[in-house]
Amino acid sequence: MDKNKIKDILLDQREDFFRKKDYVERYIDLNPFLKTRQIVLISGVRRSGKSTLLYIISQKLKTDKKNILYFNFDDERLIDFTNEDFNKLYSVFLELFSPERNKIIFMFDEIQNIRGWEKFLNRMYEKGIKIFVTGSNANLLSSEIATSLTGRNLTINLFTFSFKEYLNLRKHSFNLKLLSTESRSRLKQHFNEYFKYGGFPLVLIEKNLEILNDYYRDILYKDIIARKGIEQVEEMKTLLNFLLSNTAKIYSYNTLREITKIKSLSTIKNYIDFLTDVFIIFNVRKFDYSLKKQFLNPR
Repeated sequence: MDKNKIKDILLDQREDFFRKKDYVERYIDLNPFLKTRQIVLISGVRRSGKSTLLYIISQKLKTDKKNILYFNFDDERLIDFTNEDFNKLYSVFLELFSPERNKIIFMFDEIQNIRGWEKFLNRMYEKGIKIFVTGSNANLLSSEIATSLTGRNLTINLFTFSFKEYLNLRKHSFNLKLLSTESRSRLKQHFNEYFKYGGFPLVLIEKNLEILNDYYRDILYKDIIARKGIEQVEEMKTLLNFLLSNTAKIYSYNTLREITKIKSLSTIKNYIDFLTDVFIIFNVRKFDYSLKKQFLNPR
C-alpha cells in the first residue's frame, strides 16, 4: 500500500480520535491494564464502545499524545493493507511525530481485519512498546493469541451499557436505600427505556431502534458470512432469526436442523459457534449438579 495514503489515513483518524468528546465512564477497573507490560486485548460486539474505551485509556495514561499511534483497521480505504504494511505505518508515525522511544503506545482498532497482525504485535512487544488492540471476533483473537501471544496478553471483554452505565448516560443517580415514591417511579421509567432500547450507546443517545438493523446486518454479513465464507446464507439467517426470537429457551441441534433445513449437525454447531464468537448470542448450559449432564443436556 502506498505510504502517502497510509499517512493521510493516519492523520484523518488521529484527528477524529483525539477530538475532545464526552463519554460515559465504564465500570471496569482499568488500573491493572494501564500498569501491565502485557498486550491488552479489548474484545466485544460491534459498536459497544471499544474505540471510546481506547480514548478513555489514552486519557488515563497521561502521556503526550505524540507518543500514541492510533489506527483503525475497519476503514474502507485500507482494502489493500497487508501485514507487510505494518512497518510502513510504524515508519510514518515515527517520521510525523518523533515520539519518545521508551514511551510509545499502540492503539489499534479492529485489528483482526488484517491477516498476520499478531506477528507484528509480537515483534513490537519485544521492543518494549505498550499495546492496546480491539477486535469484534473473540474466537479469531483467541486462536491467534494461542499461537503467538501466549502469556503476553490480558483481555477486557467489553459489553454494551449496563443499566448503571445507562443511568450515567442519562445523568441520573439514585440511592437505592432512600428511594421516595417519585424516585422509584422515575427509576422504573428509566429501566423501561433501557429495556426497550438495549445498551448500545448510539441507539440510546438517538433513541432510534433502526440503528440496530444496521448493526445486525454488519455483524451477520461482515463478521460472519463474509469472514467465514458461508455459502448457506439463507439458512444462517433463519438460524439466527430463530435463536433471537426464542431467547432463553432450550434448543437442540436436531430441532434447529428441522427448522433451518441444514442437513449437517456439525455445520449447525459451527454456525452457533460463529454467532457466539461475535457476541450476538450466548449459550447457557442447563444447570445440573452433574457436569456430564450439563454437557449432554440441551442448552
